[in-house]
Amino acid sequence: FFDFTGDAREAACNGARGGPRSALANCYAHSATPSGGGTPTYPTLAELTTPGAVMEQGMPDNPYSTGASPNAVVAGTTKGTPVTSGTTGGWCYKAATGEIWADTASGAGEAGF
Repeated sequence: FFDFTGDAREAACNGARGGPRSALANCYAHSATPSGGGTPTYPTLAELTTPGAVMEQGMPDNPYSTGASPNAVVAGTTKGTPVTSGTTGGWCYKAATGEIWADTASGAGEAGF
């Protein structure tokens, strides 16, 4: 018998990241237009976490999360490196580059998403 739990979580994590990544790319492209200010920039952490500013429904839940806030977003610095140790969950976001990844470190490698 195979354990497909890890594969399912990995796919769910990648899928959950798809919406925010698309929204971030759209915000970046819109900011480069004359009506958006002309200078391409990614949304700030505050803008990303405000429902309706970037994501209509807010951030999706991180499938690896075991904490009380699976959709929380914290400022990240190095892609793939969790900010919160342990398995509390949520997301890391680097506003300078628009990168977003899982904020968990259970040892399953999910912080690399």
